[in-house]
Amino acid sequence: MWVDIYVNPDSVEELVKMLKLYRRMGYSAIGVDRAFLKRHKKSIASLGEEVLGATKVRLLPTAYIKCKGEREAKALVRKAFDSGCLIIGSALDLSAFRFFSRDSRVRVVELKPKFTMNVDRNEALLLKTGSSALGINLSYLLRSPAMMSWLSTAISRVLKYSISLVLYSGAKRWNELWHPRQVYSLFESLGFHGRQGLLALRPFFMSK
Repeated sequence: MWVDIYVNPDSVEELVKMLKLYRRMGYSAIGVDRAFLKRHKKSIASLGEEVLGATKVRLLPTAYIKCKGEREAKALVRKAFDSGCLIIGSALDLSAFRFFSRDSRVRVVELKPKFTMNVDRNEALLLKTGSSALGINLSYLLRSPAMMSWLSTAISRVLKYSISLVLYSGAKRWNELWHPRQVYSLFESLGFHGRQGLLALRPFFMSK
């Protein structure tokens, strides 16, 4: 039912803990950093159906592309798309942010504080062109509670322009995961409908 499109576990043991916990929380899939999956391919395969099958949580290879400039963004997106990964674009400058927004291969464009005021009608049109969503990495909140005020502003602008929103944990450890009830309460505490937070845990592109 719920989906966390990006985690980057510290170890295979942490991944197993995440899978078991997300199973209990009602998640159907999690996106795992593709470099992690490649690095631990043999260890993950050795877990077998006894572990992976029992959790019933699907693993999705996710490419988290962090870069600056359109040229670098193009090259990295092309490479990730050819490998069949779900792509999250994490831009370091406005040029890459705009490119990610209009490229249909990039499913989610990560929204950072420095790009908040760039969430406007033009950004909404670019995302519509690329059939993409803006994403918020919830790990930022765990690192700095002061990010709560930014989150309120960011969500307000996303909703104002009717932009699709996706939330993901960016977790490295099992205790950094988010229960849907926590997300619901988070949105309510910021003055939004809790249901809007839950919808952000069900990416529109996962139903296709």
